[in-house]
Amino acid sequence: MSDSIVDQGIVVALDGDQAQIEIETGEACESCGARVLCAPGTDKLKTITAYNEINAAVGDLVEVREGGNLLLKLSLLQYGPPLIGFITILFSTHLIYPSLNELLLFIIGLGGGAVGALLSWLGVKKMSQNPEHFLSIGRILKRVQT
Repeated sequence: MSDSIVDQGIVVALDGDQAQIEIETGEACESCGARVLCAPGTDKLKTITAYNEINAAVGDLVEVREGGNLLLKLSLLQYGPPLIGFITILFSTHLIYPSLNELLLFIIGLGGGAVGALLSWLGVKKMSQNPEHFLSIGRILKRVQT
């Protein structure tokens, strides 16, 4: 799947190969797969971190692109580990203690789901520290005057 355009924004800070980009919050934000990566700002502005492989400068108006299959990756990370944890603990407990009450088994399964959710959260947190997996600057729309 090819990269899709998230939005346009202005580069406000640089840190190595990463750029902080300020974008306006719009209607598209509600269905954007990258919305979990945005940090709240002021006056309907959000700041995102994107991989700056084209050497955009502070003040440049740039096009931000979402990496291929971002929504699929985030969905799998969000729902996969909790579901696997729930099912694994539920069936393991049932095999070890087959006479347990179903409600008790369900509650124990929820504990496995919680552990899976924690692992999921840690995985997403670690991945978010490397924005080249998620967002990148596609092209410079307007160069700042130097």
